[in-house]
Amino acid sequence: TTALDVTIQAQVLDLMEEINHDMGTAIVIVTHDLALAGDFCDNIAVMYAGQIVECGPADAIMEDPLHPYTRGLLLSMPRLGSRQPLHAISGEVPDLTSVG
Repeated sequence: TTALDVTIQAQVLDLMEEINHDMGTAIVIVTHDLALAGDFCDNIAVMYAGQIVECGPADAIMEDPLHPYTRGLLLSMPRLGSRQPLHAISGEVPDLTSVG
């Protein structure tokens, strides 16, 4: 949904929700948009360096994240009307060639 404008994104998500309801299928969404995931998904898995670091009900993840990376992601989300600078996630990017 990254390259879609807000109207088209909403139409695509509505269609996916309709298919999910009508056919009883699961939908897997891979996104960097945590607000979208929190609104649309029943469950969320947060990945860091190719590994799932936290998984659970969307409400629990969004309201009370347990993993430091998840907390950092949520703190880095822009807030409407906020004049606070965005939170940066500290540390070094891991060497992904050694992950496995």
